[in-house]
Amino acid sequence: MRPTLVDGDHVLVAPCTRAEVGEIVLCEHPFRLDTRIIKRVSAADDSGMFLTGDNVTESTDSASFGAVPWSRLIGRICTRM
Repeated sequence: MRPTLVDGDHVLVAPCTRAEVGEIVLCEHPFRLDTRIIKRVSAADDSGMFLTGDNVTESTDSASFGAVPWSRLIGRICTRM
């Protein structure tokens, strides 16, 4: 599957503390605090969210780093420009 966003796209981010399955979000990487990631929420529970990249074969996501705590969520992607 082709990625929804590509290098050079600009996005608008709405700050939030929770996100729904299927939404695209901006988060702090769970292990690299200086890195921000944009991924799709594939599952969520009280402790955090599981994130998946749209390009599964090329993406680093919760399959490699596990669930991301809600405290790492910056916001939900509203639109791309």
